[in-house]
Amino acid sequence: MLVKVVVHCQANTRHITGEKGVKWNLERQLGGCLAYSPFTGYLAGDKLQAFLKECQEADVVITDAWTHPEKKPINATKAEKEMLQIVEKIKTINPAAVIFTQLMAGKQKVVAHQIAKPHENYQDESIIFALTNAQALKRNFDHSLVMVVDNQAKNLRAAQNQFSDRGPIVFSSYLEAIAMLDRGPQLAAVMTDLMMPYESTNRRHDGHKIFKQEAPMGVFVAIKALAMGVRKIFIVSDIDYCDHPAENAAELLASSTEPIRWFCGKNCQLIDGRVKNWQTILNA
Repeated sequence: MLVKVVVHCQANTRHITGEKGVKWNLERQLGGCLAYSPFTGYLAGDKLQAFLKECQEADVVITDAWTHPEKKPINATKAEKEMLQIVEKIKTINPAAVIFTQLMAGKQKVVAHQIAKPHENYQDESIIFALTNAQALKRNFDHSLVMVVDNQAKNLRAAQNQFSDRGPIVFSSYLEAIAMLDRGPQLAAVMTDLMMPYESTNRRHDGHKIFKQEAPMGVFVAIKALAMGVRKIFIVSDIDYCDHPAENAAELLASSTEPIRWFCGKNCQLIDGRVKNWQTILNA
């Protein structure tokens, strides 16, 4: 079964539907074919209904920052609000879909980002991670899948390389990882970072100073995995024990503690001192 992607762009641009466009680039990076549904222009009326119908079974949905009729002047506030309403509908009809909305001018968040994940362009690493996750879940016939959670992209890339035969699912967000565990996928193991930045599900809290700090949020991923019956659970952290008291306590637990095994501080295995050696830790 192919991964299904639905893409919307307000402008009628060739890079969406044309040769070597979005589909070609995504398939090249994914290393496989996609079930691909492109939409351009104003999402309203029959076009909107067709778009939502395609989104019902989509794994990944990528939208523009806004949608509006092809006329000027454009009411930006109304155009953004319309896209927010569309994203809300997608989330209602397909809660499992990963939704991305483009940043305005590649850097500015819009109201749809209250629900959708931001992206700068169609080759964003976060989009590729979402696609490879969907692909791995569809291929998980032997239940050998490993979930890896880490807020550093270099460690997620390392996990994908090290577990290429298993097709791992990777998350930079502990909240997304917990939500995925709640869906009950059959997993061979869950491996999570310890220290990760706080995440907000409420836009009004985003600017609060606490969301610039890191905390031992990986513990909650591990607890959820334990509750869902995952038999192999690892907390893996490479920061120094001096950096945070939670790291010091985690290092004291050492690698032999079960049912959650701890590879923190000096017990963490690294490749060239740069990225986590997830495979060695899993096999320890």
